Amino acid sequence: MSLVYWSTIAIILSMSYYIVLSMLSFPFLPYEAKAVETGTSLSSSLRATSTIHVHTISSSSSSSQSNNSTTSGCINYDPSTRTITVSCTTPTRLTDVNNALNDNGILAKQTPDGTWFLNANLVISKGAVFHIDSTDTKWLKISSKVVRGAGTTAKLGPAYWIDVHGSLKIDSVKITSWDPTMNYYAITNGSRTGTDVFILGAPRPSIVVENNATGTTNITNSEIAYLGFEQGKHKGGSGLSYYHGGDGSIIKNNIIREVYFGLYTFGVGHMIVENNIIRNLTHIQEHMI
Repeated sequence: MSLVYWSTIAIILSMSYYIVLSMLSFPFLPYEAKAVETGTSLSSSLRATSTIHVHTISSSSSSSQSNNSTTSGCINYDPSTRTITVSCTTPTRLTDVNNALNDNGILAKQTPDGTWFLNANLVISKGAVFHIDSTDTKWLKISSKVVRGAGTTAKLGPAYWIDVHGSLKIDSVKITSWDPTMNYYAITNGSRTGTDVFILGAPRPSIVVENNATGTTNITNSEIAYLGFEQGKHKGGSGLSYYHGGDGSIIKNNIIREVYFGLYTFGVGHMIVENNIIRNLTHIQEHMI
């Protein structure tokens, strides 16, 4: 099968469940995703085992890198893993996180109309509900540079994640990586040249829906771009991934571009993937049927 067009559109779907797929305005190419060993969840490797001492960051320290753990109701921050954990069961947004942490070194609002810079992992716990939408967000930039300064004693991953164990709604926003040293999207150059032959790429953030997710991760009317990288076999750096979690999710009316695997789903059922533009993927050759 070949296709000459102004963009390459690919959806990687591997599952035996029912999925509704309708690319209304663009041709659709099926791709077969290889099995993914989920193992332990991403956030489990990020959690510190030591006792967290509660400390509220004052506004005077909001521009510095905090070395203190922060707890504010159902929003917590662990500096040893640079992880924000949201366990709120009512819809919570970036503004709520910003108000709770009050630290620009972790989450900074860069423009009044809702450009945010996230410099940490964001974990949405089981049963929690998080919204990234036009209520307070226009563009969420996720740093491609993991901070490994004082206070980060635990082992950190190569890139930050939005790690979903609960429910996430993304609507009418833009979410991308961002390289603060270049002041541009993060660029990666990894690839797969054959069976189990990997050329590792520069790390970039990903959005991952875990196998124990208690709700859907719906993405609508949004742009998702410059996420994911070649991290090696079964490492989870796909960019936008649903691993045995997020049954019934809706992915509709989006532009998904420059994402390493495009949309990668495995073991997920009853999804609706409709009217999306998916183009300029890095890793698609091995999955074309």
